[in-house]
Amino acid sequence: MSIIEDKVLKKRIDKFWKDYENKSSIKGLNEKFVNINGKTSRNDVPKELYTDRTPRTNRVLLAWKVIKDNPALQSIDNLNLFESGICVEFRNLEFNEVESQFQALKKELQDRLGSNENVSSIWTIRDDQGIEGGFLMDMLKENNCLLLNQFNSSKIKRARQKGNKYHHIGNDNWKGKYFYSIKTGFNKKKQMISHKTNNKPSLFNPANEYANDSVCNHISFVLTYFALHCYDIFTFIKNDVDLFSSIVYLRIQLRSKLSSISYCGNNLLDYCNNEYYLSPDSCDSIVLIDPISTQKISIHNFGLAAERNRSIELCHFEPASNNRFENCTSHGILSPARPDNLFWGFRESNLFQQTYTLEEYFKLVISRAETYKKYIEE
Repeated sequence: MSIIEDKVLKKRIDKFWKDYENKSSIKGLNEKFVNINGKTSRNDVPKELYTDRTPRTNRVLLAWKVIKDNPALQSIDNLNLFESGICVEFRNLEFNEVESQFQALKKELQDRLGSNENVSSIWTIRDDQGIEGGFLMDMLKENNCLLLNQFNSSKIKRARQKGNKYHHIGNDNWKGKYFYSIKTGFNKKKQMISHKTNNKPSLFNPANEYANDSVCNHISFVLTYFALHCYDIFTFIKNDVDLFSSIVYLRIQLRSKLSSISYCGNNLLDYCNNEYYLSPDSCDSIVLIDPISTQKISIHNFGLAAERNRSIELCHFEPASNNRFENCTSHGILSPARPDNLFWGFRESNLFQQTYTLEEYFKLVISRAETYKKYIEE
């Protein structure tokens, strides 16, 4: 019943943002909310393999090194929780390294190299791990280019199943085992690339952007609840009684819904009402703020072009680059793209936060302020 209720609420939210953009004339507003779950960043996926503008729910690429750092990912059963398929990437020397702690899992994944199973794997050669490109080129060319010929004979590519319109779901919609991209220096003649840009297979989303359908709905609920508390949300609708009522009703409905959802013990309404994000504005009012600048966020900022400093970006309390995953009994596998880790912020603030958690950033700012204070007092 809850799943059906969530879908109905999500449809109501989608309609609301379309109506609000039409009435307020804030261009790009609706697209901002469609893109919450309708597209992902590329992150660590090679650009030739990245599926631009596809939903969070789609097939993902996950680095072997991330599995080793996350107990929640260290079994085939848990990896199978990526519902649209997952491909584990062994990069550079990793494929042949002996690792006693994870050898059983690694052997299972190696045996699935290029397989059609929900958990598959590939071997890639990339000059982005601090390994010199020249060394990788020599490795590929050793023994009369034996490894290079092996890679070229089974390069990964699309293999869309006939009659299947969902080609970004399932590992049966691609084939092959290998990918390489070594771009040492600026001399293109010295570069070794298995897939030309005009013939890229576009197969994977990054695993740290993944969310299943249910989690995507909850992400939408959290971020809509935040946006409905912009201080000027009512200003742009020009006394439209229906939209005014919709805002009030959605606030109430989302408050009730979020209060009934928890993620690993964290209640979503409690998460939203944290003063990092929603600040008291008057006796009975809370407004959306950017937690780093502590400035109020206008609904108009959601329509600003992406390169503007005061445009709105999807931010993470704990950065996606930390690659921390959880296995939640109620919600399946959780990536950094989980509803209790996301909030809205200004682009410039997102750049300031860098790879710190929000709390780490605040501590850093306090430390810098104390250092500066000592400096000017001397």
